[in-house]
Amino acid sequence: VVTDAYGNTRTSEAAEIVVRNPLTITGQPQDYYGPVGDTAVFGVTATGDGLTYRWQFRDVNGAWRNSASTASTVSCEIRADRNGREYRCVVTDAYGNTRTSEAAEIVVRNPLTITGQPQDYYGPVGDTAVFGVTATGDGLTYRWQFRDVNGAWRNSASTASTVSCEIRADRNGREYRCVVTDAYGNTRTSEAAEIVVRNPLTITGQPQDYYGPVGDTAVFGVTATGDGLTYRWQFRDVNGAWRNSASTASTVSCEIRADRNGREYRCVVTDAYGNTRTSEAAEIVVE
Repeated sequence: VVTDAYGNTRTSEAAEIVVRNPLTITGQPQDYYGPVGDTAVFGVTATGDGLTYRWQFRDVNGAWRNSASTASTVSCEIRADRNGREYRCVVTDAYGNTRTSEAAEIVVRNPLTITGQPQDYYGPVGDTAVFGVTATGDGLTYRWQFRDVNGAWRNSASTASTVSCEIRADRNGREYRCVVTDAYGNTRTSEAAEIVVRNPLTITGQPQDYYGPVGDTAVFGVTATGDGLTYRWQFRDVNGAWRNSASTASTVSCEIRADRNGREYRCVVTDAYGNTRTSEAAEIVVE
């Protein structure tokens, strides 16, 4: 209301207060890291009145293109050729104001997975044990560790996918495992594999033919090396089949009779691991 010096008044038109919430992006889309086959989901949060959303994307060195998504989120299946694709959102309020979000990127990452575990090694002193691990992922590095019986894990010098160790008697029971690390700092530790020292089963002394008269006693023997050896003697007469003897020692004896001329003896030696070796056959020759 305006009044002059003479008392005249004029009243202006009325003006209105219209409360408008400013358009503000409060949460930016984030880069997505995942393997092929996953689904990337990008989201944006904003404040304002009557908001609408339009997502845009561009591939590496490409131009921005509109996505079909008009929601506050957009999803995209991860494919190898989409590595490096970017997404951003243009947010518009009821008054035509716009804000564009920051761009978020698809980064294709192969997950770190151990696909092949090291296996226990069985062998004699003097052999070389070789342990290996296989894994999938990006930029993999390897660190082998070992521990002796009742000992702590220690780092090996090996940074390859395999490690070797000479077999010694004092290394029986030693374990090896591998810590695999990818380019992003993720780690996986393999199962542990063990060195088991096994002496090979070997027949070192064969039974010998026995020459003697009726009434003598033939004694056949075998010598062998290995772990936990057991013995089973077998015999057969001329043109007969092999039959088990009662003897489970490293020697067997037989009284010489005329009808036993030409009888043969052999020994089946078995070790603690089920391996078997059969000796040569020795013959009774009645003189």
